[in-house]
Amino acid sequence: RALLTNDAPLLSLPPGSSDELVQLASRARLNRSLGQLAVELDLSWERTRTLAAHLQHWGVAEVCPRLQASQVITLNRRQRGPPSLSLYRRFSRHFPAFAARLSLPALLNRFAQPFTVKQHLDSLDANASNTVLRRCFAAVVQWLLQCEVLTALEPRPYYLPDLPHYAPNAPDLPTGAAAERQRALDALAHSEHDHRSAALREDFCVLAPHLDASTSVAEVAHHRSTAAAARHSVYTLLEQFPDHARACLH
Repeated sequence: RALLTNDAPLLSLPPGSSDELVQLASRARLNRSLGQLAVELDLSWERTRTLAAHLQHWGVAEVCPRLQASQVITLNRRQRGPPSLSLYRRFSRHFPAFAARLSLPALLNRFAQPFTVKQHLDSLDANASNTVLRRCFAAVVQWLLQCEVLTALEPRPYYLPDLPHYAPNAPDLPTGAAAERQRALDALAHSEHDHRSAALREDFCVLAPHLDASTSVAEVAHHRSTAAAARHSVYTLLEQFPDHARACLH
């Protein structure tokens, strides 16, 4: 997880805030995890989580998924109408070198479709004129998220054989569906004809019971890491088993 601060975090802190709070608010970036910040500031993990909770309670920052290459960013559909003239001016003032190479309307047009951060970066050519764009991209995205112009979509994986039975408000699978799923997973785990390795199939079978479209990839990864050693990432398993699982964006 990471901290997404508001547009002026240091001005939003209550009077008399500790040096630790000031340092955490000033160093928070979407591409820095809370663990990285704890190391940088020489704080314990519990202390960092407590400070982050204070910042969130005061509206200074929000604890959210860390900006990663696989994260999907798109326009915030809750925003009505085009960006204001004030936003254009602030964008040019905050990122003059970036704005000189790519205007805000052209940048937002790139986010009209939900693509991953990696896809956006790959679309920026590696020539010299775009070096600044690539270097400043994370900061620009963070600022636009703070301004609620962009929004991050969380992938929520689901197990395909359960899809006909899926109901968003049902906490459990209907009678018999869980047993059907377990039989299908047992067959997959012991298949002699599947081209995927036994380790991959075993890891996926551990993962599958958590795939119900109501839990994010990060939450699935957390539950899985507490239940069993994870040899393959959740994203790797979703990529390797497209015939058994997918991820919807929420």
